[in-house]
Amino acid sequence: MRVDSTGRFCTLAMVAALLVSPAVSWSQPTTAPSSTKSPWEAIATSQDAGEIIAARERLIKDYQFAASESRGFAYAEDAAKKCQPALAADDPLAAVRQVNAAMAIAKMPQVSIQPALDAMVAHSKLEQAEARKAYRGQARSHRFAPC
Repeated sequence: MRVDSTGRFCTLAMVAALLVSPAVSWSQPTTAPSSTKSPWEAIATSQDAGEIIAARERLIKDYQFAASESRGFAYAEDAAKKCQPALAADDPLAAVRQVNAAMAIAKMPQVSIQPALDAMVAHSKLEQAEARKAYRGQARSHRFAPC
């Protein structure tokens, strides 16, 4: 197949336009800003209830993605370790932190989340209710071992 000079010129013109376009800037940072917190860190340290709720929603979405990629067991295992500061909070927003952490944990039916469920049972009535739901979810899901 032979490319005529008009096609070659148009292709070169588009490449040149892209190279000088402000939309393609080579000096843009490629990493996230340093103020970005992990969802568990946001739940444990945020002073705004809205941020805590948004972090919970992000945790649930992240878990659902990990579970769809057959990494739910490892994600739940990691969550069981990282959730402890949020569950042990003792400040004016402690109840908000604990309930939102419990709601996220309750969505993870893998057995690797067990340490977090045990910690939830030791806390408030709402956390205990979420822990019971999660325990029942583990029994129904049969996701007791990684695939």
